[in-house]
Parts: sequence; structure tokens; C-alpha cells
Amino acid sequence: MQALRLHKTGLLRQLAAPTSRCTNRLVHQSAVVHSKKKAAAFDFTDDLFGEGTSDSGDLFGSTPVQNTSDIFEPTPAKPQNTVSSCRKLNPTKRAARFNKLFEFVSGRIGLKPIAKTPEQVRNSAWGHLFDLAATRAELERVTELFPRWRDSRREFNEQTVKNFIRRCDELECSDLALDVFSNHSKYGFPLVSVAVARQLMHSLHLKHPLASSVTLMALYPAYNLPPVSTDLVSTAMLTTACLKEESKQSKVLADVLVPSIMRLLQQTPPIPPSKVIRYGEDREPAWLAGTLAKIEEALEKQGRGHKWLHSWRERSGHLAPAS
Repeated sequence: MQALRLHKTGLLRQLAAPTSRCTNRLVHQSAVVHSKKKAAAFDFTDDLFGEGTSDSGDLFGSTPVQNTSDIFEPTPAKPQNTVSSCRKLNPTKRAARFNKLFEFVSGRIGLKPIAKTPEQVRNSAWGHLFDLAATRAELERVTELFPRWRDSRREFNEQTVKNFIRRCDELECSDLALDVFSNHSKYGFPLVSVAVARQLMHSLHLKHPLASSVTLMALYPAYNLPPVSTDLVSTAMLTTACLKEESKQSKVLADVLVPSIMRLLQQTPPIPPSKVIRYGEDREPAWLAGTLAKIEEALEKQGRGHKWLHSWRERSGHLAPAS
């Protein structure tokens, strides 16, 4: 089954038509390869600079990096108190801090940085910008800096991409993230892993039209990720979106996806309830449990066979106890 074997090539176009900005760009995806006073304004000295060139929690280093191999080293998740401190700011202070950090970063990246002393911007600067952004418009301003990061011969690490998707979800603009990923030639912001793609799929399938999830499905192979049909979590979320829409086209796609779920469950050991954590880093088992429950309910309403799905959920301990 190659890329879900969408035997009707018009199906993808019909489903994705409403997201024309994204889908039009897919035509071009062949190019995708792969002090306390000072603190009130923003303490750049303490928070933004570091002496070395390693990509630690500091935001800036004093020496430009010539090669980017170290950028892909694992970056720890941003401490919760960083997010909390941003949210505790009143709107005026938050906007001022966002604007000052935005201008600071903007002046130090690109082919010809305008700052007199263009220190090396670190990946963690993006996380601060994302969290200080309080609106979609501010987040859109940040995305306009992405191309200049690439011009600086830098690349985005996985944690930065995850933080961006998370913030888009929090601001209810996951379509912005989809738009960015759909135009790699402009932004150079990569869909770096299946885990990242699942994170975006989770938001899209819950809060956006099916067309958005289908567009993301098409991006998996464009970014050299395995087809959606080979990933259980992604397939389950996409199937849920199809069954929820109940259009003729969505039913055709669901008919293609359901056998993939059956096949993948045969290869997947039961997931005990102790693994189903709805908060924290590893929420994928919870996403899977929730989507499979919805799929079984939909199949039952349609009078379609679902014993195979019920059995797997029963062995996993996901069924509610009989009253």
C-alpha cells in the first residue's frame, strides 16, 4: 500500500481543496529535502548570551558556528517555569518583551545582520519568542524570521519544531504550522520526525477540517517520513477525522485506512492503562487509545465489523467496566 494507495487521484485534491494556500505549495515540494530594572525590559546579558558555541539553554553564543552538526544534538524540553513566567506577565509587559526580543534576534540573523556585534543566536531563542507571542499575528511575525535563520546557515532542531507546533496549538492556529511546513522552500522549517508530525496531526484532526489532515498526510513522504499507513497513531487520528466528517470522499478514505489499522494492530502489543498518560511528554498512547475508541464507536454505528478492534482494546484494558 503505497502512500495509502489513494486509487482515486482526485480524492486528495477534493479533500484538500479548502486549504488552497497549502496544497498549491505542495506542487513545489520536490525541492523539499530532505536587574531587576533591566529584567523588567528583558535581561539579555543573563538570558541571551553564553560564552561557548554549544547549543545549551542560553540563547546566544559569542562565536558564529560554521557547521551545524551540533544543532541536532538532543535539546531538553523547556522548563515549565519558563512558560509560566511568560503567562504571568501582563499584556503590556509581555508585548514589550516580545518586541524587544524579536528585534534583538532579527538584527543578528540573516545574510547581513544589522547589529554591530552580531552574536550567535541559539536555538532556545525561538522557544522564548514562541511563548512570548500572545496572538496568531505575533507568531506569524516570528515565522517571517525563519528564512533568515537558514540564510545564517543554521537549522532548526526537533525541540524547536515541537515548541512551535505546541504554541500554534495553544493559540488555536495549527493551520499556521501546516502552512509553514507546506512551504519548505520559503521557510526551511522541517517536519523533522514522525513524532513531530503526530503532534501536528493531533491538533489538526481535532480542531480543523479533514482537508488539513489530508494535506499533512501528503507531507509525510515529502519530508522522507514513512507513509501514514505505516504509522498506527497517525493512521488512527486521520481515520477519526474521516469518520467525523461523514462526506462521500471521507468515507472512501476511511475505507482505505481502516484495513491499515487492522494490520498495524496485529503487529502492536496491547498498551496497558498505565502507559496512557494524558499529560506530560509521552501522550501518544493516550491519543491512540482515544482515537481507537472513537473508531470502534463509529464502526459499530455503521454496522461494520469491529471485533478485531474491540479485542485489542479489551486486551489493553481500555474498555470501561460493565455496569
